[in-house]
Parts: sequence; structure tokens; C-alpha cells
Amino acid sequence: MNRKYKCLLPQAALLILLVPICLMAQTQKQPVYVILLDNTGSMKTQFPQVQALAKTIVKRLNQSGPISIVTFKRQGAVAILNPDIDWEQDENKLTNYIDALSTVTGQTALFDAVASAGDILDTKTSSQKILILITDGDDRMRRATGMVSSSTDEYDRWRKARDQLVKKSKQSGITTYVMASLVS
Repeated sequence: MNRKYKCLLPQAALLILLVPICLMAQTQKQPVYVILLDNTGSMKTQFPQVQALAKTIVKRLNQSGPISIVTFKRQGAVAILNPDIDWEQDENKLTNYIDALSTVTGQTALFDAVASAGDILDTKTSSQKILILITDGDDRMRRATGMVSSSTDEYDRWRKARDQLVKKSKQSGITTYVMASLVS
């Protein structure tokens, strides 16, 4: 074997090892984030802290992938999901929007909102779909059943709805982080 080619073998071996790693890194899609802010009446006293937390999250994540912010709006007696900012990475736009938010009245359809936020994430082809939920965890009404979820009889339906939501999220590849306030 020619001496010139023997010297190139280590470099060629290194190149063969590095090319697949570089290609894999290039094909990996950036994460996408949905921040679901509970701005319903039960969060009124805590809402300034919710806004501060949301702005901190935006500051840390906005450069790593697009962020969609969703909140609630009132529709009749129910607070339903309101997609607000779609797939933005401009930190100033995101934080200014969060600063301008206020609370709304109405029964919180939290499970429905989480399911809808998952549907928003499903529109993206990213391999990293992340839902960040900031809430007190109070699901007062589900539009799917039309029932207020405060009775003991409703507990089994609540568990089934929760289990279905977890199953759907897993199937869609959605990672969910919940930041809940237990103070009312």
C-alpha cells in the first residue's frame, strides 16, 4: 500500500464516523412549544406570577424553537381555548403579548383546552412537541360532556378523560410539563 494512502486512513476513518453524526444532527427537527396559560377567574390573584413565569419560559426557550401561546376566552358560561400567537420566536412580541393578558370569567374547560393544544402541536412535524401548561388544575366543565365536573359521580368520567388525554399525548409524541398552583 502506498505510504501516502496509509497516512489518510485515520482521517478517512474519522470522516466516516463523523458524517453520519453530522447528517443526523442536520435532519433532527427543532422543538416546537405550546404554552397554555390558564387565565380564567380562578387564577385572578395569581395571574401576575403566571405572567412572570410565562415570560421566563419564553426567555429560555424562544431561541430553541417556535412558540405558540394559547389562553382562554369566554364563550357563554364557559372559558374556551383561544389560540393567540402562532409559532413566534421574537422574545419581545411574546413577552409584550403576555404582559397584555388579563383574566376571563367562565367555567374552565381545562381538559378540552389541553386536548386542543395537543391538536395545535399535531399540526407540526417536529420530533419534539412540547406542551407547557400553567394552571391551578381546576377543570370546571368539559364541553364534550357539557357537565360541570364538581360532583363525586363525575370523578370516574374525569379519570377516563384524563387517561384518554394522556394516551393521545403519548401517541402524538407530545411531552407535557404542568406547572400548577395549588393555592386558591
